[in-house]
Amino acid sequence: MDGVRTRTNADDVLHVVTGVLSGVSAGEDPRQCLCRVVSGLVRAEACGYLRWEADSGRANVDAAYPAPAGSAVTAQASRGLAGAPSTLHGDPMRVGSSTWTVWVPLGSSGSNTGLLLVRRRGFSASAVRLLTDAQQPLAAVDGVLSTVERVPQQRRAARPVILLTPREHEVLQLLADGLLARTIAARLSLSPRTVNHHLGSIYDKLQVHDRLSAVLRARATGLLVDAPVLPQGRSERAERLHATRPAQ
Repeated sequence: MDGVRTRTNADDVLHVVTGVLSGVSAGEDPRQCLCRVVSGLVRAEACGYLRWEADSGRANVDAAYPAPAGSAVTAQASRGLAGAPSTLHGDPMRVGSSTWTVWVPLGSSGSNTGLLLVRRRGFSASAVRLLTDAQQPLAAVDGVLSTVERVPQQRRAARPVILLTPREHEVLQLLADGLLARTIAARLSLSPRTVNHHLGSIYDKLQVHDRLSAVLRARATGLLVDAPVLPQGRSERAERLHATRPAQ
């Protein structure tokens, strides 16, 4: 056994997504938060967010956990990928020899970004499968973070005025807590159809297309100020995995 937790992969993936959202909401550096949460998922000793320069074939460590030691470890381990751009995409994979590392691509075929995790005892097949299950949700989170970072600082400081109705604000807050449309409906004594109507209006006003983007956008504009409360029960964690998807 390599110490990887035995919870279902769905619960583990959910833990990563909610953990990153909670950390970013609390003001943690987005990429370092991503590294921290994923490290905990498979008990890695270090995790770096790496970006390869196409011209030089060298890696830049944009963020790492733990810092600063994690930056040095992942930079050294990244040499196993340097000069082999074909390995930068696809599924998570083991690389390296003396130090076991796993590379988790986060971008499309045109983006050489990803997470490099280091664990001297090595990563088991189950750990790699777990990272494979988490890859797409992690890439989605990273994509949202990249979009937010591209917004000019002065525009972010301006905080555009977005007017929500009191009911829409209630729905948005419960959405940020990770509830499904049907659970929000029961909580507010509304029909699921009415809740979906409110969600559609919220998405339009925030100019987003999914729940994750809506919550991040709402926090960036000051509509939500409190970090989400993460439930402890497994059933609610599983429900929140579905809550990251658009309401049907």
